[in-house]
Amino acid sequence: MLSRDPNKSASLTVEQRIAISKLGLFPVHIICDDPSRTDDDRDCVAFFAACGCVPRVDERLKLEDGKSFKVTSVHHVVTTDQGDSNMPSIVFLTPNVRTVLCVPSDASHSE
Repeated sequence: MLSRDPNKSASLTVEQRIAISKLGLFPVHIICDDPSRTDDDRDCVAFFAACGCVPRVDERLKLEDGKSFKVTSVHHVVTTDQGDSNMPSIVFLTPNVRTVLCVPSDASHSE
């Protein structure tokens, strides 16, 4: 569910999606980027979060490590999971939330 490769996204299994759904939540793909880093030294993390709502543009997300990120865009992506022999194919609409690291003066507004 976590990826640090800026060229790949995190992934979920059908079982993980079902478990999230049983909690009354849905998966949101979160992409946290530090634009101050060079392309060769890119610090990017992507993960799925079980959410009750989709973060909106300009909202802030505070990660467990204390870093704050500002939501810059939200795109919805359609994906198909082929499942296995016991499950039919399932089409998912997944929100993809792109965020950028807040600079210290910007992060003070996150509380």
